[in-house]
Amino acid sequence: MSKLYNHDVAALCRTSRRTLNALYLSVSGATSGMNKFDQTRMKANVAATRSLLAWINSQPDLDLVESHPTEIEVPDPEKKPLVESDSINLAMDILFATEVELVNCVSAREAAGMNKFDSGRLTSYLTKLDSLIDNHVAVVEPQDLPESTPSQPLSGKGSLGT
Repeated sequence: MSKLYNHDVAALCRTSRRTLNALYLSVSGATSGMNKFDQTRMKANVAATRSLLAWINSQPDLDLVESHPTEIEVPDPEKKPLVESDSINLAMDILFATEVELVNCVSAREAAGMNKFDSGRLTSYLTKLDSLIDNHVAVVEPQDLPESTPSQPLSGKGSLGT
């Protein structure tokens, strides 16, 4: 487990992890491409993370003299195994890097909020994920790679039940 002291950064880490897990278990992970449903889900997850970051940045500074530092545990960043889709693999690589950077950023040691440098870095990762969909996946998908696929085992079903 990674230890942070900032509840806002912890929320962003959890959001990033949920997006990474969703991509790993997506239907597209079993194919050479990324279907329109998974593209839509990824864009929605990126938009939700952007919204959360904007909300965090709009909040007042908190003077948490009695409660800071309080350790908040989040799972260590996890590098997922490769899936069949190169586009999903690239998105997972960006999300893994995002999580590593969040866990180790200066803001993670502060009580709340994101400093402008860490916020700017996160914004650039989110922009890169949007660009991956808009400027790469939308251009090259679908692909027909019969000689080289399948090359990876299936990642498994999504989370079942409640």
